[in-house]
Amino acid sequence: MRFKAADLDPVQTDSTGLALVEELPTGTVELDFDPGTYSFQVFQEKELYDVVVAYRDGTVQQIIPPVRYPIGGTVVELEPGGDIAQAAASDNTIIMLAPGTYPGNFELRNAGVLIFGAWSPEEGPLSIIEGNVTVLGGSNRMRGVKINGRLSSNANNLSVSFSDIASATISGNGVSLLRNRFTAGQATVPSSNAVLVDNTGIP
Repeated sequence: MRFKAADLDPVQTDSTGLALVEELPTGTVELDFDPGTYSFQVFQEKELYDVVVAYRDGTVQQIIPPVRYPIGGTVVELEPGGDIAQAAASDNTIIMLAPGTYPGNFELRNAGVLIFGAWSPEEGPLSIIEGNVTVLGGSNRMRGVKINGRLSSNANNLSVSFSDIASATISGNGVSLLRNRFTAGQATVPSSNAVLVDNTGIP
């Protein structure tokens, strides 16, 4: 499907329905599907948003509210082998992972931490965590990472998107899981108010 965002050049979704729109203006941004439109707010430059809509018979329907990945806190850039838990020692830290492998078997105890992995539309996640990850702090977000162990969380408002995860046990409330692949087919997501969109490998 072809659509236009604001005054930018039109873009085309791929066979899975995914499209990447770059250099969005701030303020109200309208997606024009001709016919049918959808609008959302872009708060700051260089932020990332996951916008999930369904299009049918000229009507655009919001599936989940836009997921915002704000770039407004402390940004820590890690190279392969870096200590993710140490980098996430403060609330609201933004961690940018370069492509490569990172040690796992750690806990995320602080709140509002955002972990950005390197991600390719063709290859998927390029930042690999070897081992388990336990999320204890609320409102943490991960995007574009590969976890070769188990992701465990009883925290509220966890958001994970575009990630490959071997297995998971998630029991917090208000969880959002968007286009993840659970590669061992062992994902338990019994949380209330969970939003699950386009994930694979959840029994």
